[in-house]
Amino acid sequence: MLGMLRIRWLITLLPRSIKYFLSEKVPFYYKLILLFPIFWEFTPLARITNLLPILGLLDEFTIILLTLALFTWLVGRYQVRKHPPTIPKVEIIEGEYYVKDKLSK
Repeated sequence: MLGMLRIRWLITLLPRSIKYFLSEKVPFYYKLILLFPIFWEFTPLARITNLLPILGLLDEFTIILLTLALFTWLVGRYQVRKHPPTIPKVEIIEGEYYVKDKLSK
């Protein structure tokens, strides 16, 4: 079950991450976050988990997924701050209103 959730998460995160990575509107320092899994590989904890075949792969896959999630979340927040959504002007119409039920004619 957990494996299926991770795969579904990867399928949704990967296209957005690639789109954000290739976009010129995203600052370079956000793109540096994607280097974290490479640095993780050289930590002592990662080397210990690599001794166990299954645990090492799950560990690396989890780190990659969390990095992609962090990257897309931070870039999404950046884009909302940089380009806030425009709220359309609302026209207020004054008058008397009533609710018409389906039963009343």
